[in-house]
Amino acid sequence: MQRKHMKWMGAIGLGLGAAVLAVLAFSAEGCGDEDGGGGVASNNTGQPGQPGQPPAPPQAPIVLTPTMDFSDGHFRTHVVCANCHTNSSGATAMRDSAGRDIAPVNLWRATMMANSFRDPYFRAVLAAEKEHHPNHAAFIEDKCLTCHAPQAAYEAHQSAGMQTLAELYGGATPRAQIGIDGVSCTLCHQMEATGLGTPATYTANFLISPNKVAYGRHSNLFTNPMVGSSGYTPTQANHTAQSKMCASCHTLHTPVLDLQNNLTTSTFPEQAPYYEWRNSVYSTEAASPAAQAQDCRGCHMPSLSQDNVQINTRIARRPAGDDFPPISPRQPFSRHSMIGANTIMLSILRDNANDLNPSAATAEFNHLIDRTRHQLENETGSVTIQNLTFNGGTLELDVLVVNQAGHKLPTSYLSRRAWLRVVVKQGGTVVWRSGDYDSAGRIVDGNGQPITSELAGGPIQPHRQIVNAQDQVQIYEAVAADVNNQPNFSLLFAASYHKDNRLLPQGWSPSHPDMAHMQPKGVAGDSDYVGGSDTVHYQVAGLGAGPYTVEVELLYQTISAREASELFLHDHLREVNVFRQYFQNASRSPETLATTSVTTP
Repeated sequence: MQRKHMKWMGAIGLGLGAAVLAVLAFSAEGCGDEDGGGGVASNNTGQPGQPGQPPAPPQAPIVLTPTMDFSDGHFRTHVVCANCHTNSSGATAMRDSAGRDIAPVNLWRATMMANSFRDPYFRAVLAAEKEHHPNHAAFIEDKCLTCHAPQAAYEAHQSAGMQTLAELYGGATPRAQIGIDGVSCTLCHQMEATGLGTPATYTANFLISPNKVAYGRHSNLFTNPMVGSSGYTPTQANHTAQSKMCASCHTLHTPVLDLQNNLTTSTFPEQAPYYEWRNSVYSTEAASPAAQAQDCRGCHMPSLSQDNVQINTRIARRPAGDDFPPISPRQPFSRHSMIGANTIMLSILRDNANDLNPSAATAEFNHLIDRTRHQLENETGSVTIQNLTFNGGTLELDVLVVNQAGHKLPTSYLSRRAWLRVVVKQGGTVVWRSGDYDSAGRIVDGNGQPITSELAGGPIQPHRQIVNAQDQVQIYEAVAADVNNQPNFSLLFAASYHKDNRLLPQGWSPSHPDMAHMQPKGVAGDSDYVGGSDTVHYQVAGLGAGPYTVEVELLYQTISAREASELFLHDHLREVNVFRQYFQNASRSPETLATTSVTTP
């Protein structure tokens, strides 16, 4: 008999199958950013403090326990898997054609999946959410941990219990150990096929096998070594290679509270990359898949090497460090890098390892950061300057922005944003700029000062068809609204979208059956905001004689400056305070997705 991953707690009246609060970074990939602006969230019920208050004094870091070899119920930490699924100098297994180490555990250890609980941003946002909604604090904590410490939460739910942070912070019990192991091997590889790709399994309602299995795509399995060393039986299952497996956690609906913290009957589509992917040319589930079709693994767990060579290698080695002669090379072999876009959190985990105690080594984080940047810079988006004119001291141009991702750009948690930086220079001197930024990652005006929409409680930059001032910026983002349709930065106050102009994927259809969960907002009347692209017109007046050089960049942040500024109103909370210290010591410059330039005659 199969079991539900979650049992919904009715004790506080939340009988909703879509009531999980999760903020991955796959921040999980994480959530939020630093000082920014946008809306009236600062004045909502439960929001402490006011914008402009000085930060609280630094508090001591929260030191997490390293992961050890523990088992509890259905699950076991990745440490046992590492006995055979890590690289060894004495084995040829798990290497690409150039001899690079590509063992699943080696690559996974640095990912946001592996660090879903250790992620300090997640725990900071969780603390803030509990303060926003104190009457639901225990429920919120348990439901966040259902996605961020899923193995521990699953076992707690089997006995009708609730998972707590306190147990995981202690780190001493078997359940704590499988919890801090994050989204680990024995979770994903025991997920059942039943219901995947349907609402029944969304919001982490997937099913876990009642037997100790290790599902994978390959057949003709040599099972005895894994059974003997780990207790799990390798079992062939096609669903492990399909996007609908990812959909069970990355299609997330959260409950909606009114501003008096009363539960409503509504839910909010906090993230919907699976819906978005199905409504694109990349969907392999379409009746007639397009030539570009590929599943989630194609980008996030590629079976090609860094040299674009198909990987063909043994999937395990002997614990002694040499190859297993009975095991032949396998193809396809997916790299377990689980590449996302969260470079800032990867660097925070790496640079604060003494507190966060991730299993990954510095070199493993550096490798994943490098691979993440490579994908962001080469496979995510493009910008093109069109229709450039310079007449009568006025420079005009169009910027065509193309989305190359298989979903909205950006997708998932609301902290993420992309924007256009357009800079006009003469002889190396900047004479006009829109979307420039400072060392804190805040968007600035022509005088280098943060624009008001970067500050907590400030306005929201609207979707723009024309930009003609230096405090106007085209920001592609999703901003939530509360039950009164006001911009809001608490997830459980989110009832709808105040703005969602994120770039649509190619092949987008406004008549898709899931449109209610991924409808753009605030783009009405923009005829060139279409599937796969958007065009923005820029007007720069008052210029003298040329020539001028125009530089255009498409930039990205996992944690926007605005989101961070809203979060840091809770700086008196230890988790928020500690995260702020990590965040401010990290490089907050945005990632560059695409760039181009042109010079006027």
